[in-house]
Amino acid sequence: TPILPYDVPPKIWCIGLNYHSHAVDINAVQPEEPGSFMKPASCMFPPAGEIVLPPPAVSNDVDAEGELAVVIGRRVKGLASLEEAHAAIFGYTTTLDLTALDVLAKNPRYLTRAKSMDTFFSFGPVIVTKDEIAEVNDLEVIVVDDA
Repeated sequence: TPILPYDVPPKIWCIGLNYHSHAVDINAVQPEEPGSFMKPASCMFPPAGEIVLPPPAVSNDVDAEGELAVVIGRRVKGLASLEEAHAAIFGYTTTLDLTALDVLAKNPRYLTRAKSMDTFFSFGPVIVTKDEIAEVNDLEVIVVDDA
């Protein structure tokens, strides 16, 4: 059984509505700056693990997105430049991020609630160090459905 490459990360900080087509998909206006939200440890599940959907009374419209995650390798605060931010990167991994779209549609302020239900986040199974990636912008995340 695959396990998470890091049992309980101290923070999982996510960026949302960072590209126009996704904002259109959920009938939202793309903000000038992307939104952000945090994922609690209770929503994590191992790669290829079982996703437990919420009861229909809570949500019956769950979406999953495969994404690339940046893994920060040291404690940082108040970085002054892009170069400092790049220096803090340890590596990269893939994620599976789920959203209860109907919960989000009721009120965009429900972003955390819509994205933080149990089994709504997975990452890994490995973290690739940044020195193994020649050009991160050339990467493409592809979700493979083995079901």
